[in-house]
Order: sequence, then C-alpha cells, then structure tokens
Amino acid sequence: MVALVGPSGGGKSSCVSLLEHFYEPQQGQVLIDNVSISHYSHKFLHRQVRYIAANMQKIDTVINLILK
Repeated sequence: MVALVGPSGGGKSSCVSLLEHFYEPQQGQVLIDNVSISHYSHKFLHRQVRYIAANMQKIDTVINLILK
C-alpha cells in the first residue's frame, strides 16, 4: 500500500489521475514495474488505485477501513 500525503495543491490528485491513466503526461512517462501505463487496461488500473480524501482527524478510521 502507498499513501500520498501532502498539503493542498501539492499534486496528489494529479498523481492519482496519471496512475489511473485519465490523461497523458505532458513530459516523460508513467511506468508500473518498468512497463508503460498505456499497456495496462483502464479497468485494471481503476481496480488498483483508490483515492480517499480525508482530514487528519479521521485518518485512523480510513486506514483501518482500507486494511480490513
């Protein structure tokens, strides 16, 4: 499991959008296990990536729900 944590405007949502292949990067490439993200099906990517917006007061509850 990987968590992207940071301040508002830090690019977390952009990273998730790139990982789910919602759009192409303007530069460079996105690789998973050294394979271009374009070789994976959208269905596969959407099953692997989760986006949960949570405030810090509820983060323990969110993590416990994910791990169950």
